[in-house]
Amino acid sequence: MITRREALMFGAGLFLPSAVYSTARDMTTTIKKWANGSHAFIVRAKNEKYGCQIVSAREIIGNDFALTQEIQEKTGAYAVFNGSFFDRNGLSSGLYGRRGDIKKQFVRGRGEGILYTDKDGQVKIIGSSGISAFRNVMVDAIQVNLLSAGKARFYRPDNVRLPITFVGLSNNNLVAAVLKKVSLPLGDEIMRNDYGCNIVVELGHGDSSSACDKFGRKSFRRGDSLEQRVPNFLVLYD
Repeated sequence: MITRREALMFGAGLFLPSAVYSTARDMTTTIKKWANGSHAFIVRAKNEKYGCQIVSAREIIGNDFALTQEIQEKTGAYAVFNGSFFDRNGLSSGLYGRRGDIKKQFVRGRGEGILYTDKDGQVKIIGSSGISAFRNVMVDAIQVNLLSAGKARFYRPDNVRLPITFVGLSNNNLVAAVLKKVSLPLGDEIMRNDYGCNIVVELGHGDSSSACDKFGRKSFRRGDSLEQRVPNFLVLYD
């Protein structure tokens, strides 16, 4: 079992104070820093006090790929996160739905979870076995790696430390985060233990894992490798 101290330290360095930013009590951005240069970018939203969409770079800026800050500037959203895995041609690597239309079907082995928004703009997360039951209520949808649900764990042991984008729910309270130099088990542990999430998914990892908010704060820092442009995004509104 990973202790809270071990999780907060990411395996190296001393924990430094975090900064919390908010313009409304229902949605906050937190940036946590570690002495080894790592940091976490975390947005929390209270139940039914946020709106969410899954959008493409093509529909927002007219190009197949974009940076998170480009999407934020065009949409005026509170925060924007990279929106799941993608193929080199810019298509989603698995299920992708927009405005109730499934544009790409579910692909086995590309992640066994689905993150979707309902008509109220709230995020829901289900396993792949729930596609048929929930298909008619999905407004926007993307295929994701389902990491944990309650006490069940779905990932294989993985010690590779990467920037990883996580999304978790606790009674529909939403937590979206980019954690740097973290493995899937450690990130899942942080999301569950530190933020109370009872279901956690991974949107993506590597240089495509990025986020920004409307105040200009970003998950990327000077010295990080070059941020990748991506084709789809998770957009949060306060």
